[in-house]
Amino acid sequence: FPSHDNTLYPSRSSVVLKFNALQEGYKDIIVTSSSGKELIRQNVFAGQGMNEFQLHFNHFNAGTYLVSVGHENKIFTQKLKIIQQ
Repeated sequence: FPSHDNTLYPSRSSVVLKFNALQEGYKDIIVTSSSGKELIRQNVFAGQGMNEFQLHFNHFNAGTYLVSVGHENKIFTQKLKIIQQ
């Protein structure tokens, strides 16, 4: 997962996660709180090339979360801040 191809696009209640997979296969998408508690874990199939998945955050409190995508020994992690409107 080259880091320049990984992007989070937040909206009011969800995030679109886009990433470039070098090869097709199952990937783990994990969302953790800033305290390290795992809140979401999804195992998704990603094709080779650009992929897009939507994560729903409408039940989360304001705060900082970590969104990770992993496959075998490679993990990409990015911070996500949720701000109450």
